[in-house]
Amino acid sequence: METAHVFLHHSVTGPYGETEGLPTAIMEAMAMELPILTTWHAGIPELVEDNVNGMLIKENDKEAYLQKLNELMKWDYIPNNRKKVNEMCEIKNHTNKLIDIYKQVIAKNK
Repeated sequence: METAHVFLHHSVTGPYGETEGLPTAIMEAMAMELPILTTWHAGIPELVEDNVNGMLIKENDKEAYLQKLNELMKWDYIPNNRKKVNEMCEIKNHTNKLIDIYKQVIAKNK
């Protein structure tokens, strides 16, 4: 990813409805500040906001992939992608959020 300009990730729903959730590869690419091209799939839109830090397309839409890839190649690196991944996915942040929830629940029940 050190020499990439964009990150392309194509997730599709499996034949029995299987989905990926939040692919680690997308998180890693965002940590490298790459703009992301991926699909509207499972939890991906939680990280990738269409036309903000990447682009989202419908699964299996090859024409849209080509069009959006050409557009995305004009984008610069996105430092906010690293920030977003750190905020949403870093374990210390999750732990602190969980502690805050516990504190709120305990305070309400005193």
